[in-house]
Amino acid sequence: MKFKTARRKYFPSVKGYSANLPPVFSMDMNNLAISEKTPIGSVIYSLEGSDPENGTLKFQLNGTDSLHVDPTSGDVTVVKPLDYETNDTLNLIVSVEDEANPESGERSNVVSVPITVIVLDENDEAPEFRNKTYEIQVSEDTPSGSAIISDIHLMDKDSPGENLKISCINIREYPDACDTFDIKTLSRGLNSFHGALVLRKKLSYAEHAKIEFILKASDGELSNTAEVRINISDVQDMPPHFKGPFAAEVKENAPINTLVMTISAEDGDKGVPRKVVYEMVNRSTKTKLGSITALNLSAEILNFEYFTLSVHQ
Repeated sequence: MKFKTARRKYFPSVKGYSANLPPVFSMDMNNLAISEKTPIGSVIYSLEGSDPENGTLKFQLNGTDSLHVDPTSGDVTVVKPLDYETNDTLNLIVSVEDEANPESGERSNVVSVPITVIVLDENDEAPEFRNKTYEIQVSEDTPSGSAIISDIHLMDKDSPGENLKISCINIREYPDACDTFDIKTLSRGLNSFHGALVLRKKLSYAEHAKIEFILKASDGELSNTAEVRINISDVQDMPPHFKGPFAAEVKENAPINTLVMTISAEDGDKGVPRKVVYEMVNRSTKTKLGSITALNLSAEILNFEYFTLSVHQ
């Protein structure tokens, strides 16, 4: 598509002899506005001029390598991509040259005109996270409502901040991750967003030692993503427990130091497990028979009695 601007006459710079009157621009492309998405090969304008002697005119364009003018027709073509973010205004010089009669000793006249071409912004830039990966260590007893990541920053070169949206996307390994967190808006700028990741409900190291999910930023058309990894620290909030039920039979006249059974237990907190201490209590007399760290029941204490085993730290 060709665009037209207002007609004007301009004689700022003329080289030649006065015997040959200079040409005049009638269409010089000044203040033309074009989209940065204009395809390469598009003819965006036709320069036009006139010569008092009705001679042939030649056109030139200087000041950019993104546009080219056909010297004969004056058609201006986009030959390289335009980019509003790099240069939103092209300051150019267009020239028109007439044809002189060498037999009469004339020389051609060149009229040069400074012009401005405005490049219009289009939504061709996706929003970008400042960090492609967010990773943090969080204790499982962190209260709900706490901001665990407060530096989620987005930039979009060609979209206003109010158009930027952030959403959470679950991944297959953690299908309920997004139910645990909220994204809170802290501020918005001309082309920016600042937010925080807020804990919605209590974490549990026993359920997950880490949680991973995806943050997606969108400006309504284009989008980008960042990875989030939450490493959960264990706290001592789970009691120890026995590893399986235990029962055994042994003769009352079994020799002393006969192995009756082997007992094992473990700390309920897996992150930093503590040492487990065993206790054995006579269930009929409630007599505590001592604390031990490994249990091999001795026939010396057996006489058809029942005992309660417990573990603590």
